[in-house]
Amino acid sequence: MVTSWLALLSSAICNLMFGEDDEYDLERAHNACVPLPPLESPAVNRTVSREAFTKLTISTMAPVVAATAAIAVSSARRAAPSPCSVDTHPLEESEAEASGTNIDTEQTTFLPLVALSFAYMYHEMISNGHWNAQFQRGRRPSRPALTGAAAKRARQRPSKMGLTRTLATRYLTAPCTDGWNVIIGALELARVWGLSGGPERLADAVVGEYDLPLWVRMRMACCLTVAFKFQRANYTCYPRRFYDSENPSLYSPYTEELAHLGFAFLTLEEQSRFGEWSEANQEAIRTLYAEMLALEGELVCTVSTFPLLAENVLACTELCLQRLFDRHVRTDEEVMTMRALVPFFLYATMGRTYEALTALKKETSAGALACVAWYVASTPASGKPLFKHSKTAVRFLFTTLERMWAVKILTAAADPHKIVGQLMMMGAYGDPTFELQPFLTREAVDAARVTAIANA
Repeated sequence: MVTSWLALLSSAICNLMFGEDDEYDLERAHNACVPLPPLESPAVNRTVSREAFTKLTISTMAPVVAATAAIAVSSARRAAPSPCSVDTHPLEESEAEASGTNIDTEQTTFLPLVALSFAYMYHEMISNGHWNAQFQRGRRPSRPALTGAAAKRARQRPSKMGLTRTLATRYLTAPCTDGWNVIIGALELARVWGLSGGPERLADAVVGEYDLPLWVRMRMACCLTVAFKFQRANYTCYPRRFYDSENPSLYSPYTEELAHLGFAFLTLEEQSRFGEWSEANQEAIRTLYAEMLALEGELVCTVSTFPLLAENVLACTELCLQRLFDRHVRTDEEVMTMRALVPFFLYATMGRTYEALTALKKETSAGALACVAWYVASTPASGKPLFKHSKTAVRFLFTTLERMWAVKILTAAADPHKIVGQLMMMGAYGDPTFELQPFLTREAVDAARVTAIANA
């Protein structure tokens, strides 16, 4: 009986590590005294649900055996081979070929500059106090004071009774971490709407390395403000300075926030021609506000903004990391650290790699970024890895295609181009005193890349 129990326990450990037994049940390891059930008749075809082999959820549990016919086990095993198998995944081959690795559109060349502009402007809006990007937790309900024996039996109240979320504030306060998905959301809006629809082709209008035409910059300002409003609603701190003498209203004075953002996207020469930002130049400011409001209305009325802002690659990566926490694979602090690292490597892909990455299925691109964060957070080259790297865990949690793209992303981060490098070093990412700086050094990225190549 002891031998039988040890054999079952050994089988349980192997199956949990490699996840190859579709019918494994944990209760069998805890109840060795119960005789094994009889084998099924060869005439009965066992079936496995599609959820067992989908990457919509990262699961550390064995696939669930379904009672209704969905996919035959033999065909399912061929579709999802063992991580140790030398066979090539047929779907991954076709998806990799159709992933658009050679995608090169008219706007591809300008993505690094557009992303750099968004990151810089968002950083300025937060740093100057115009926008509120804090992570409020809300007020806690008041409790009646306890006295006597009840006060002695009651648990002590937690020390963190502030109005902000502790972990999110610690890791995602820096604007470069894009804790509210504003930068990537604005970039997605710009790809669909902001970089097109002008009076001329974008390639013909650009004359310098850091130059974008005025009509593109005005549309970019609308993309940034819509992305922020979608995430943060009216959490703005603009002073109310402007009155409308022609149309008096109880809502006045106005902030003219949209016009101010458009003014910020003007060059110094254009700002000098426009005039100063003050009540004395109110007529020009009101005219700019009307033009910006018309552009913003065109954006929200002609573009499907919800999937671009709520289901972009960074938002899907957050869900992927959340599943690691929900299934107790990683702790809350580890997941938040990985989330803070993801934008750094997403910025490194700006250009053709970003176009190809976002052309993949959302689950694949999100899994690839989560895999990159896993490699970097666990590399010993950082000096303080969050957890020990496990090749078995990586192969079980991430598909072959996700691991392959993780290598591409780390390769791009190891040797960025000029503007991409400036984007990656924007804000806290370029600060030597930043808490996560050890994970972003050249040594740490190179070590993570070597590990990714070994596990691909």
